[in-house]
Amino acid sequence: MDRPPRRRGDPRLGRARRPPGPPSPHPHRPPRGRRVARRSRRLWSEAVTEPAAALVDLVVAALGAGDPAPALPGPPPTGDDGAWVWRADPPLPPTGDGPLRGVRLGVKDIVAVAGHPRRAGSAVRSGAPSETADAPVVAALRAAGALVVGSAKLHEFAFGVTGINAVDGTPTNPAAPGRVPGGSSSGSAVAVGGGEADVAIGTDTGGSCRIPAACCGVVGYKPTRGAVTTEGVLALAPSLDHVGWLVRDVRLLRPLAEVLRIVGPPPSPAVRRIGVHQGSADLADPVVVGALDRVVDRLRRAGLEVVDVDWPTAAESFAASTAVMFAEAAHVHRRMLSERPDLYGADVRTRLEHGTQIDLPTYLRGREELERLTHRCRGVLTIVDVVIGTTMPIVPPTIAEAADPALAARLVANTRLANRTGLPAVSVPVPGTPPPVGLQIEGPDDATVIDTAARFVDLLAEG
Repeated sequence: MDRPPRRRGDPRLGRARRPPGPPSPHPHRPPRGRRVARRSRRLWSEAVTEPAAALVDLVVAALGAGDPAPALPGPPPTGDDGAWVWRADPPLPPTGDGPLRGVRLGVKDIVAVAGHPRRAGSAVRSGAPSETADAPVVAALRAAGALVVGSAKLHEFAFGVTGINAVDGTPTNPAAPGRVPGGSSSGSAVAVGGGEADVAIGTDTGGSCRIPAACCGVVGYKPTRGAVTTEGVLALAPSLDHVGWLVRDVRLLRPLAEVLRIVGPPPSPAVRRIGVHQGSADLADPVVVGALDRVVDRLRRAGLEVVDVDWPTAAESFAASTAVMFAEAAHVHRRMLSERPDLYGADVRTRLEHGTQIDLPTYLRGREELERLTHRCRGVLTIVDVVIGTTMPIVPPTIAEAADPALAARLVANTRLANRTGLPAVSVPVPGTPPPVGLQIEGPDDATVIDTAARFVDLLAEG
């Protein structure tokens, strides 16, 4: 997600470098994406037997991502069970005044904060230098009055969904001690859930804001793709990466989105027709199924129409999303993975090595299949206002259960698709479900999803 210097007049300049203005009507489909698609088809015809590296290099270059900094000598990890890599005492002051005055802001440790290093939860970056400037998303929130209270832990390089980290330590889930905090934005969710921050910036490549939110009983938001610049954020899989945030109070979603110029002040019309999908029913816990049934019953009692929809399942999208994500991540990390594989945690190293084996036809088929599923999702949203389901098909696993490598597929079963469709998605807690269960809401635009989340939280609280 970090971008190389660009020439004046470069048409790919990110939104953060332009004068403020209304969001693009099609943020999910930037012009450079069409260029990638055209060259993808050419590469397919010319190099169907070649490794995916040529195409992945095109995608990564087009999206401006670089590789992680080389390993340097650095201080030993903290290894504690708190949310933070470092805490600012006193908090870093705001750079302006505005609607976020006094809001305590945590920042995931792959997002740049001036004067502090980004170690990304990895020994690979143990001696990373201090950043010279805030990432644009941090700068925008500080300019609106937010105070930075610290840098939050994460699953190493944001490439995992349990939040377990042997370098920095695994933060304790405040809603369910003994169960995983979720990842990859684990510290962000724990800081918000534990009352140590009002909002925390996270990233979301396959569910990394929404999964920890569901695990920790807070709200996690992934905006429309391209709505928030990824400049100043270490990349994982550039075509799937999103910057999002986690909050305890759902009413904070809208002012944050307004500051970031994702939505305008007028509230969106109230939704009336809700699509519901059972997600990966074959993977679902009875507790989770029961929670969704209660939500549907409450919405119907409120006078809303709730109908079943044909939403893609994990079985339809998992192989394709894995091919795209793993190939791009392996390309981003190719240099350090080749030079110092021993510095990566075993789980992340295994995923990256898997990514190096993905060939060009598999990568291209993955992108094409995900594009087909994207059109299908957008078609569903022409007949319903939003689509709901559970954020995860299971409750947060225990730390011991998380040792099972097959568990990750269940945790991401319901979240990954939104990263390819680019549709906004939010996880809100379902009341009365220990361990925590999250309700995922997906919709056609950010305003609809944000305002619907606030309305549904109020309805569910009423019982």
